Amino acid sequence: MICKLISLDRLVPDQEIKEGHTLTIGRNRRCKIKDLKCSRSFCELTISNKRLKIKFLKDARIVTMKSGDLFQGPGFGYKIKMIDTIANDEDGIDGFVWKEADDNKALIGSLSGGGKSSPKIAAFDFDFTLIGTKTGQPFPNDENDWKLMNPNLPKFLRQLIEQDYRLVIFSNQKGISLKKVDVEEVKKRFAAALRSINLPCLVLIAPNDDFNRKPATGLWDHFVTQIQPETKIDYKQSFYVGDAAGRKKSGVKAADFSASDLLFASNCGLNFLVPEKFFDHMHRNTLFSYKFDSKEMPIPEKFYKFDSKSMETNFLLKNRLTSEKIRHPKNLNSILPSPHCLIFCGLPATGKTKFYENYLESLNYGHVSMDELRNISKCFKKADELVRQRKNFVIDNTNVTKSSRLEWIKFCKENDYTPVLLHFDLPIQHLLHNNRFRQITKLHKPVPNVAIYSMRNKFEEIGPDECSKQFQVNFVVEFGDDKQKFQQFYFIYCIVNYLHSENPSHS
Repeated sequence: MICKLISLDRLVPDQEIKEGHTLTIGRNRRCKIKDLKCSRSFCELTISNKRLKIKFLKDARIVTMKSGDLFQGPGFGYKIKMIDTIANDEDGIDGFVWKEADDNKALIGSLSGGGKSSPKIAAFDFDFTLIGTKTGQPFPNDENDWKLMNPNLPKFLRQLIEQDYRLVIFSNQKGISLKKVDVEEVKKRFAAALRSINLPCLVLIAPNDDFNRKPATGLWDHFVTQIQPETKIDYKQSFYVGDAAGRKKSGVKAADFSASDLLFASNCGLNFLVPEKFFDHMHRNTLFSYKFDSKEMPIPEKFYKFDSKSMETNFLLKNRLTSEKIRHPKNLNSILPSPHCLIFCGLPATGKTKFYENYLESLNYGHVSMDELRNISKCFKKADELVRQRKNFVIDNTNVTKSSRLEWIKFCKENDYTPVLLHFDLPIQHLLHNNRFRQITKLHKPVPNVAIYSMRNKFEEIGPDECSKQFQVNFVVEFGDDKQKFQQFYFIYCIVNYLHSENPSHS
């Protein structure tokens, strides 16, 4: 069931509400009501028993109205039209069929059935690739604030279909999960723009900051494995067009806000074009004979992609004083006196806790963690308990300063424990990569990138005289059976902008 509110004032736009959703009427950006007598949240509308239910927020009064009734208030007036979507609108809102996928982690829309399966995919970003804003602003004011990026776009896309390409759109829309934009408004903007082109196409939207958000490959993986699993992709002829290519400022042209589209194409194995290049090829009719070359749009070196081939995996620890390599932490028991304490030191996202879980927990090491206990006094209290049990244990903290390490070394010596420093050290780009991987998979709570930079600046190098026993931890990627599905996301480009990775993008 849908309720359409048809405005009686040409300056106040129509509204629409779906069953199960709530719409707030008031003096806000969406409703565009100007009368000061109308509060910003004047009333809330829902659908109940095929009628419009209106709750006035000032006095909690509730009234119901039926199709054909007039709903009026300060600065607005609407005629109510109730539509039974099951009986009257099999194609969905505005001719689009929408559904949710991946446990509501993605939105999928289709026009005219979404097009037929094809090995050749013409994939596109949406904002500022297919459409821009009428206002010229980076964010649309409402669902009507859009215009085609090129007047010949419908003709160009039709030519692609005639060449047996399937049109698929992949779009980040994090504003939905941040509550900055209403999901129905986003759907209507997509539907209106694509209906103006009026060609079979498929839309996949990432509303959250997770493994579906570009440049991660969740949306592409869903398309390949769930939407057309029987059709093998022709990667030589398939391509992706997007405006976020990490380009620097050039003359009056501003720098790209990120490189999410370029990295997404690389992660998916797709050829890549920026919109200007695509439109130029289509205008000159050269796209179908064009030989894609990744060297034309190389990925800047600053973007990090984990390469397991560049790292040794035949050992986990190396003595920092003698360079002796140790294959497994269990071998420490044969060279370290008991009881002993392993003092971790390293920046966030270097794998300290995972190292404990993978290798030391099964060896019955106790665990003292600042992340769990939240303050240093509780850490020392738990360490005291483990000392009374004469149990080997680890200090799972960052310990980036000499004074913090010295504090634990002193504690060990006072309690007849052998202190052992374990240094977890990775390049800053690898740390940010790990942190982003945590964020998109939700396997571990990430920390703000600014905290990583801050701790890096505070880190004091470990001197050979700090402790007589100290080891370097070798980073080895391992995934448990329950986490195998996330493994693919580790070996891709995760971060789109290192300098501004804390700032939200325009979509």
